[in-house]
Amino acid sequence: MIGIKSHQHKRVALLLILLLLFFIFGLKMAFSGKDMQINSISDLGKAVKIYFSWLGSALNNIQLITAQAIKMNWKGNSTT
Repeated sequence: MIGIKSHQHKRVALLLILLLLFFIFGLKMAFSGKDMQINSISDLGKAVKIYFSWLGSALNNIQLITAQAIKMNWKGNSTT
């Protein structure tokens, strides 16, 4: 029982670490090339808007790539 509980905690910890890394990487990518300074609530609102816009674009790109991969002919060449 203790081993299972410990294993579940390791999985949750790994998932949280991966989510944190994704968030940090996303912030870096979303704000690269932009001179952002968060000095007020309106600046924070703009930053949140930019981040979620970037995240939406990234998820849309993943959707498009997945759709194109599904449409591909994966049977290969059939020669007779």
